[in-house]
Amino acid sequence: MADIYDISHPSVISEINNNFPLLKQEDFPKSYDLTYCGYKTKEIETYSAIFWHRLMKKIYGEPSETDFRVFVKKKDGTITILQHQRSEEDNLLCIDDNVSKFKRIDLICWRYFIGLPSGGFIIAGTNKSLEFYIGYGHSQGKSLTFEENKEGKFFIDCLLKEAKRVSSQIFNPNKEFLEMKGRKAYILTNLYLVNYRRALAIQILGESWENLFLNAIDGLPDDILNFTATAVNQYDKITAMKGMSYVSSIIYFFTALEGFINIIFHAFLKKEFRSRELNLEQRLDLEQKLLFMPLLCDHFRKLDTGIIDHILLEQFRKLKKYRNILVHAKIEDAFKMYFFEEDGFPYPYKVTERDAFIPCDTLKLCIDDVSVAKEVVDNIIRVVLAAMDDKTKVFIEELQEVSSIFFSISDDGSIILPEKKRDWSFLDLMRNS
Repeated sequence: MADIYDISHPSVISEINNNFPLLKQEDFPKSYDLTYCGYKTKEIETYSAIFWHRLMKKIYGEPSETDFRVFVKKKDGTITILQHQRSEEDNLLCIDDNVSKFKRIDLICWRYFIGLPSGGFIIAGTNKSLEFYIGYGHSQGKSLTFEENKEGKFFIDCLLKEAKRVSSQIFNPNKEFLEMKGRKAYILTNLYLVNYRRALAIQILGESWENLFLNAIDGLPDDILNFTATAVNQYDKITAMKGMSYVSSIIYFFTALEGFINIIFHAFLKKEFRSRELNLEQRLDLEQKLLFMPLLCDHFRKLDTGIIDHILLEQFRKLKKYRNILVHAKIEDAFKMYFFEEDGFPYPYKVTERDAFIPCDTLKLCIDDVSVAKEVVDNIIRVVLAAMDDKTKVFIEELQEVSSIFFSISDDGSIILPEKKRDWSFLDLMRNS
């Protein structure tokens, strides 16, 4: 990343360095107890570990210590894992003659040993989960003093002051990620699976909920609308809840389909169509993605637009229209009755649902309507998957099993498909990408 910022402002940096210098290597503690500092932890946690990595490096240079793990392949073919710790002036590694080659070196965490005016020291670094912390170091068996505690809080105040001043300059994740060249790695929420599971759960529980509303409606007097305004208001409240769970389940099923199409399109869009100028992921609507997926995406066996037959496509359109009516709340979809006058006679006209795929009137909804929506979603997903080649098998299995999807993008912009089930440890995914 280009150094487009200047954090060497003397009023802050010199204050930190003068009052809290980095310990020299010969002064590093051989053994110590660590007491985590709880002062302003919420404010510290608002900044990511990579931000603290950059800020600490700009203030102090390289870390005092770095822990790393070395995978070495021995001459007999076995792979050994070695834990190591390195300070700035140490050699990287000393290995015996039985080692054939390094297989991989993984950095684990880093630490800065920072002196306090009273003679104690602070440790600022990351743990093995790459979470940033600040703590007090002190001799084993020795308690933290009042002065050390006071000085540690002042150090944190100075550090947070500098963090606030340069936050957007040091780390702008969205901008950096979009402009990142070469390989990329990231995790997406599996919007298909998460929403599909929600839809199923509501479908299963929904019937018992709906029976409660039906019983409440059945318990109302038949002529309640002729009663007081309070009684009418009570009727409106109860009937408004009728069908609520069915509607929720249908919307979640459609949202699951939307997530599925968007994930497939995002994962397999051909590299020549991935430019930010074309921006096809944003410009194409859901139906266009579904229709042109075989042409615009890799790993489809059929290179035409015929994977969805006209009957299923029409069902998709009706389900989409139904979802839009419920979600967008347009006035044009809210008309219940018109009033006309003809030769002095007033005529009310009840607006009926035309070509209704599923009733928009929630009083008419039943569990079978949810099953209809689910069947359409399942059929579209089945047809799309059947049109894809075997190279996508592991990715598709993950899509149907895990709630987070790891993406690894190659230097040329195409997705790197997994060949076997992956270890869903974040660091392993990053290192193997």
